[in-house]
Amino acid sequence: MFKSSFKDKLKAFAANIMPTLSKLSKAFLLPIALLPIAGVFLGVGAAIAANTPEQSTLWFIGKVMGNMGDVCFGNLPVLFCISVALAYTKDSGVAAITAVVGFLVFNGAQAPLFIAPATKTNDKVFEYSLLWYKHVSNSLTGSNMGILSLNTGVLGGIFVGAIAAKCYNKFHQTQLPTAISFFSGTKLVPIITFVAVIPLSFIFMMAWPVIGLGLNKFGQVSGTLPYGTDSLIFEIVERSLVPFGLHHVFYAPLWWTSAGGSIAEGFNTLNTQSEEVKKAFVDSYNKLHGTNHNNLKAIIDIVKAKDALWGAVGDQIISQRVIVT
Repeated sequence: MFKSSFKDKLKAFAANIMPTLSKLSKAFLLPIALLPIAGVFLGVGAAIAANTPEQSTLWFIGKVMGNMGDVCFGNLPVLFCISVALAYTKDSGVAAITAVVGFLVFNGAQAPLFIAPATKTNDKVFEYSLLWYKHVSNSLTGSNMGILSLNTGVLGGIFVGAIAAKCYNKFHQTQLPTAISFFSGTKLVPIITFVAVIPLSFIFMMAWPVIGLGLNKFGQVSGTLPYGTDSLIFEIVERSLVPFGLHHVFYAPLWWTSAGGSIAEGFNTLNTQSEEVKKAFVDSYNKLHGTNHNNLKAIIDIVKAKDALWGAVGDQIISQRVIVT
């Protein structure tokens, strides 16, 4: 009897989880669809501003275009929050407003609890105290809609959006007693969400300093795996999920959180590896030709002649330099 009941529950869970994840995957498409045009404005604007005199008309145009694109990338968490709320509520506008309210409260509850040290280096804060954590790195914090809070990336927005959707679906038709009937129906949803995200905010404050460091470490380690192993694993999993329409659920957190690594970390890795290549080249050359004065000069001439290659960073740039040089 117990085994039969458990199997029934497991089947019901399996039957419900696929539509739920499918909706979540579709929810990610709305902000992702915005990114190409935002990326174009950001790239073109930066190129214009970098190649024109400051304070000139073209420079201002470039800056405006760049900022228009950058603001979309900088506010991805709230965009994902709204998208998730819309996906699970049949595109309800009330749910979208509720999601924004929830996101503001989620981050606003954290801001007063970040305590900066009494002494700062050049007025820059490198770490904070948060609850019982005494050394929370500033890399785990960020400005979300102008509020200092944990840098949870899109994950925080997804959780808040899910809560907003749940509150809307459960309470948007609720009728209150006559004395407070003004707050009935859809007006009740933001109020419930306001309260509901407070525990979520504290859960993130208790867990995220550990989880965030773990994601950072995962991103650093995955970025140093040899022979493109990280890309191989990513593509196998991502391609396997495409037939089910769940690939957006997999890659969104890797793209928009520190789990996917960072450009700065990638530059550090490439610089370290380039030094190893230079050393290996010199050692091999010495074994073949010795280390007399003429040979050392030949090595220096080769390095100078290929300075564009030795100084390159970034996989695409290095590939292009190797082909050209």
